[in-house]
Amino acid sequence: MLIFAVFAAGLAFLVFSGQQPEPTKNFVIALLVLATAITQLWINQPKVFREARGFLLIFGVILVQLAVTKLLLMICNSGSYRLS
Repeated sequence: MLIFAVFAAGLAFLVFSGQQPEPTKNFVIALLVLATAITQLWINQPKVFREARGFLLIFGVILVQLAVTKLLLMICNSGSYRLS
């Protein structure tokens, strides 16, 4: 449960730190997708679901990927990065 709470908090930070309209709606949608991912993991990989290490690895990597994507979007939208 602690891993789920930390992931949800990280997700909330990523969603609410942006300038997009209706961040609460986007956060609720993200939580629904997270609940779906947890349910799929529980159904398809019950052994991984029972182990905290596997659960932490899976959702830790997802959170890092989301953070890197958010960082890249912020850099591209700021106009300070040019391809040529």
